[in-house]
Amino acid sequence: RSSQSLQLPINLQQRAPPNSTNKMSGIKLSGDSSGTTTTGGMTVREMTRLERIGAHSHIRGLGLDDGLQPRKGGSQGMVGQAKARKAVGVIYRMINEGKIGGRAILLAGKPGTGKTA
Repeated sequence: RSSQSLQLPINLQQRAPPNSTNKMSGIKLSGDSSGTTTTGGMTVREMTRLERIGAHSHIRGLGLDDGLQPRKGGSQGMVGQAKARKAVGVIYRMINEGKIGGRAILLAGKPGTGKTA
């Protein structure tokens, strides 16, 4: 019988020292310092790193040229919304120049119009 491999999210794992008994289930756990635990022919590997990918990671920029005009063709992930992209470009430039320090900006609009992006 081949051993099966199971990976659990870090918040679901119970960390126990090698060769200890789990008090909740009474299962004997055997393991080593590498983060791998074996029980009943099943191997459980500890996940130490979580990877997150943002929902809008495909967006790389606003698709504006140096004059804050929407580019023709490739828009760096933004599609349409030329006026909105230009407005956000103006705000971005003001932030970089230090003209909006300490102020909040509220983006309002219909659902699905790219406010979060």
